[in-house]
Amino acid sequence: MNCSAEMVENQLKRNLDAVYDVDLSSSQSSTKPRKSVGDKDEDLNVNAGIFKPKIEK
Repeated sequence: MNCSAEMVENQLKRNLDAVYDVDLSSSQSSTKPRKSVGDKDEDLNVNAGIFKPKIEK
C-alpha cells in the first residue's frame, strides 16, 4: 500500500507542475511586482506606515 501512495503523490506532483508555473522564489507574492534589492530600504517606511520626522533647520 505504501508503494501506491508514493505513486499517487508523484502523479499529483506531476499534474500540479503541468497546471501551475513553478516559481523558485516562493517567499514573494505572485500578484505583487518584484523589487530590486536597493528598493527595499526605501519602501520599508512606506509599507509599514511609519512616518519619518521632519528635521527643522
